[in-house]
Amino acid sequence: MGVAGDVFQLIDHQQMDGQSVENVYFYRQDGIFAGNAAEGLVASWIDQILPGITGFQADNVVHVEISAKNLFNEAESHSELISTPGDDTGGQALPIFNAVGYRLVGDNSAVRDGSKRYAGLTEGAQTDGVIDSGTVLTTLAALALLLVDPLAVGLDLDFFFPVVVKRLLVGSSYELPTNAGDAVLSTIIDALFNVEVTSQTSRKIGVGA
Repeated sequence: MGVAGDVFQLIDHQQMDGQSVENVYFYRQDGIFAGNAAEGLVASWIDQILPGITGFQADNVVHVEISAKNLFNEAESHSELISTPGDDTGGQALPIFNAVGYRLVGDNSAVRDGSKRYAGLTEGAQTDGVIDSGTVLTTLAALALLLVDPLAVGLDLDFFFPVVVKRLLVGSSYELPTNAGDAVLSTIIDALFNVEVTSQTSRKIGVGA
């Protein structure tokens, strides 16, 4: 059921031309959720956020699974298999390593701002690496608002607030917190997209995050 202050990791698993792409999000639960909070989060994300992403993606990008887990109680998790392609059925997609970049601005200076890279932008959306399609720019601006807004779950008005989670140095590696006492969070207050098409090196070998 989760409790107020619990933090959930949500992963959007995608396939593009046989290669995997992942986008990872974090949400802080506000209030008590009577059922499986991870399941509620996944359902709300699919309903409220996913359409804002597929709105500018080519149809060779397919969202295949949305999974979520409670960082403080991994027994509370949920995964849903889907098959949702991008909405642009006529545009030729740029290579998988080209993406639309967002900076997720938080309210806590102790935590670095977050970022997102979305694959699937079409050739017609840009000219010489600059996004100039009015329709796409409008869609990207609408997604920026969605990335900031809390997710409402069901009729109980439980909310999940988008956050950036500071990773903890454990030994020689950085890891996510496993309890509320160690968690340092930054609530996302703005999402800014870059009109210049970005290039993500990790996706040049087929896997991105």
